[in-house]
Amino acid sequence: NGKTSLAVAILRQALAQEQAPDSLRFWNVPTGMYELRYGRLHPDHAARHVLALTTHDLLVLDDLGKYHATPWVMEQLYLLLNEIWETDKRVIITTNLPATALVQLLDPCLVSRILGMCYEVPLSGPDRRN
Repeated sequence: NGKTSLAVAILRQALAQEQAPDSLRFWNVPTGMYELRYGRLHPDHAARHVLALTTHDLLVLDDLGKYHATPWVMEQLYLLLNEIWETDKRVIITTNLPATALVQLLDPCLVSRILGMCYEVPLSGPDRRN
């Protein structure tokens, strides 16, 4: 219903305000996790690449919660979200799950971190992909 489009619009606005393009990053969580786990990278190097995401001034994490939450995925998400928390970076997180469902899927500590650094902005309405 427009979550990803809104996040991309925010990135475009930051770019229009002369923010350096390399300081902005859009990362689809399910695709990114899949590429880290099964792509060209050796899985032992995944943590380094996850932490590199936090070097950007504004990071969009798209579709949080749309994957199988294995222990490996949980570890990568913890590294990423903890680094964002500790470095006080700006992050936009999109998900189609309410916080109560995220707690069921993710570690409750991760959800607590997310809620501690983000404002929840519920969006409702029809699917805008059609």
